[in-house]
Amino acid sequence: MKARIKSASDTYIRRKCDEKIRDYYPAGTPKEVGERLDRELRYIEATDSADMFRIYFEFNEVAKKGNSIITTGASTGNSLVSFLLGNTPIDPMNAYYYCNKCGHFEWIPDAVYGIDSLDKKCPRCGRILDKRGYSLPEILTWGSYNALRQRDFIYGYEKRMEEFLLNKLRKLYSSNEVVLCVDGIYEGSHIVQKISGFAILPDGKDMEDYPELVTYTDNGDKVLATEYHKFDERDILLIPVYEDEIIKRIGEMQEKSGVYYRDIDIGLNNVTQRNIMNTGFLTENEDYSFKQNDADSVFTIAELLAVAGDTYSIFGDDADFKDLDMICANVFRKDMFELPVDKRFFTRERAYELLLSMGLECESAYKIVEFVRKGKAHAFRDEWNAMCGRYHLPEDFIRFCEGYRYMCSRIDKLMKYYLLSICVWYMENYTERYFSSRLHVC
Repeated sequence: MKARIKSASDTYIRRKCDEKIRDYYPAGTPKEVGERLDRELRYIEATDSADMFRIYFEFNEVAKKGNSIITTGASTGNSLVSFLLGNTPIDPMNAYYYCNKCGHFEWIPDAVYGIDSLDKKCPRCGRILDKRGYSLPEILTWGSYNALRQRDFIYGYEKRMEEFLLNKLRKLYSSNEVVLCVDGIYEGSHIVQKISGFAILPDGKDMEDYPELVTYTDNGDKVLATEYHKFDERDILLIPVYEDEIIKRIGEMQEKSGVYYRDIDIGLNNVTQRNIMNTGFLTENEDYSFKQNDADSVFTIAELLAVAGDTYSIFGDDADFKDLDMICANVFRKDMFELPVDKRFFTRERAYELLLSMGLECESAYKIVEFVRKGKAHAFRDEWNAMCGRYHLPEDFIRFCEGYRYMCSRIDKLMKYYLLSICVWYMENYTERYFSSRLHVC
C-alpha cells in the first residue's frame, strides 16, 4: 500500500480553503462559489486524492517562503480547490463581478474571462466591481460525474527549492523514506541522469529493498531510477517535478533587482502582445503565432499561446502518424485560422464552451471534447462519425476537430501568461543589460 500522510488531509485542506475563501471574498462567499467548493471536496474524498492536494498546498507554502513559484500542470489547475490552495491568480469560476464592500455577485454574460469585461459599478453600493473568473469547467478536471477520475500533479519548480521540498515531504511522511528519483536520457551508449521527482517508499521499506531500481547521479548520490509501471507495482508514490525555465529566470531577476515578485502588482490585462514577444521566452511556434495574429485581450493572447502548443496536422487519412516532428511542424495549418473567430477553439475549454452554446448538455460536451483532444476524431473515424450524427454537430466544427492530434488546456496557457507577465514587469522596471542578455538567450 502506498504511503499516506498520517494526519487527516481532507480536514486539513477544507480548513485551508475556508481560510483563503474568507480572504478572497471579504464581504461574504457567493452561494455559487461555495457550492462548487463543496462539490470539489466531495470529488476529492471520492477519489482519495486529499493527500495530493495537501502536498500542493505545502509545496506552495514552501515556495512562498523562498520567494519562488510552484506550478502544477494540465487540467488539475482547473480546480477551485487548487486555486484556493495555490499561488496562482487564475480563478476557475465563470466570468463574474464581485463587490468587496457589500458582497454583490453577478455572472458576466457572454464573457469568457472576467478581466476582459467592461468596468461596472455595484448596483447596491456604487463601488467599482471586481472582475473575476477564467471559465475553467470542473468537469474537465474531474471527468464525468458518473466516472470521476484521480487527479495527478506534476510540479514546475525552481531547482534551488528542491532540498526544501524534499524536507517538507520528509516531515509529512515522517515514517517513510523519501528519496530523489531520476529518469534516464540516453546519449549514444551513455545514460545521462536527470532528477525527475521524489519517491515516497511504502512503510518499512528503504532503497535497499529495490536494488533493481537503484542508480547513481553523476556526483555519486544514490537515487531511484523512475520506471512508472515498476513504481506502481511496488506501491512507490511518485511526486513528479520538472525545472521550469521561466520560474528560474524570475528567481534570477528577484536576486538581481532585490525586489520580490510578491511585492509587485501583476496585472494580466496590463501586458500587451508586444511585451510578451519581447521577453524572449516564447517558443518558435508561439512567436510565429503572435506574429501572424493580433491579440487585444487576455483571452486572445492565451488562445494564441494554446494554438502554438496544439498538435494539428495537414496530413490526410492515410498518413503514418509515427513521425511526430512532422505533425508538430504543421501546427499552423491554414485551416486553424480560416474559421470565424467565434467558431475557432484552440483549448479544450473553448471547444467545451462552443458545444454548450450549441445546446448540448454538459456530459455530452465533455465526451466530445475528451474524444477530440486526444486525437480520436481522426484515429477512430467510425466512432467519430457516429458521435457527430448523434449530437448533430455542424460541419465546420466537425472538420476543425478532425485535424486535432492534441488540444491544450486553458490553465496551462494562463499560467504561462502569468509567469510572462512577471517577466515583463521586471524588464520594464529593471532594464540593465543583465536582463536583456539573459532573457534573449532562451
